[in-house]
Amino acid sequence: MRIEIALDAGNGVGEGPFWDDVENVLRWVDISKKRVHRWHPATGARRHWQLDDFPSAVVPCEQRQGLLLAMRDGVYLMDEATGALELFVAHEPDRPENRTNEAKCAPDGSFWVGTMQNNLHPDGSPKPMTGSTGALYRIRHDGGITREVDHVGLSNTLAWTDEGRTLLFADTLTGVISAWEVRDDGRLGASRVFSDEKLPGYCDGSAIDAEGYLWNCRFAGSSIVRFAPDGSVDRIIELPVSQPTSCCFAGPDLATLFVTSARHGLDAAALARNPAEGAVLAIETDVRGTPSIRFAG
Repeated sequence: MRIEIALDAGNGVGEGPFWDDVENVLRWVDISKKRVHRWHPATGARRHWQLDDFPSAVVPCEQRQGLLLAMRDGVYLMDEATGALELFVAHEPDRPENRTNEAKCAPDGSFWVGTMQNNLHPDGSPKPMTGSTGALYRIRHDGGITREVDHVGLSNTLAWTDEGRTLLFADTLTGVISAWEVRDDGRLGASRVFSDEKLPGYCDGSAIDAEGYLWNCRFAGSSIVRFAPDGSVDRIIELPVSQPTSCCFAGPDLATLFVTSARHGLDAAALARNPAEGAVLAIETDVRGTPSIRFAG
């Protein structure tokens, strides 16, 4: 297994990597620096869009032109040519002190958005959290929305297994990754503990491989943990950054795992010791992954 710095991106909080297999580009956001990124690995071409507020995930749309963008106060449609935003859904108008943190599309193309109490001041500096005011929402292609989980501390990890019949979802503040039943109508049923094992760092974003194993980034743990379908630890992979945030499988055979990371919160001494903090990593794995899912709308 080969691990390398694919792009010295200098992300404040890189998040939400999405492999666009139509254009063969990696998309992701930098939450604290308020940016949306696009990178073509084969040519090295890069572009970013500067925003006025905090994004947390970006995905292409199937039917509409442009991108779907999860922002602090809502989900927006983004015109990639101009960078213009149009509100699609205000998912949490009753909780103005929250922001989105984790967002991803399910196998049916619905967009799932997890929130948390906003821990960032407008300038991107840290802000204390005082409660578990977050939730998890399901947004359909027509803009219909349902609240699926409530009283979440810090939403993380959205990954579907069992052909979409199980959702793995984490609350980083509790350290628990839960497995939720996905009903025939796409909504959530009963839940159980998938893993509450004490491991390096904190559970952050994840991806699922073709064997049904979960690759979970361990923020402040300098590693990725690969969990077996039963929740047991298959392996721990050490990384050359201390704060990996999320990952996705990429490439023609989906055997490359791109990993975003964060510089945010690290002092000058830590950054001097490891200037690669905030980079995008590439891991050449020994398994095939599953593709990133576009929004059905």
